Amino acid sequence: MTHEQRLQRFANRYPKISDVAEQAKKRIPHVAWEYLDSGTGDEQLITHNAKSFSKLQFIPRFCKGEFN
Repeated sequence: MTHEQRLQRFANRYPKISDVAEQAKKRIPHVAWEYLDSGTGDEQLITHNAKSFSKLQFIPRFCKGEFN
């Protein structure tokens, strides 16, 4: 199986980040999940990161005719 096929299989199995997080929560120790899923102090960092990630935009660059 090629790398692209594995990526597609993974994307089909876990279409959203929350799907991956749900599986991770089941597979890793509870204390590790709590550490990874929490923020700092009053958890403002989680809100800050969510706002920052919402500003990201992925722009496909295919069919441009030329690759750099």
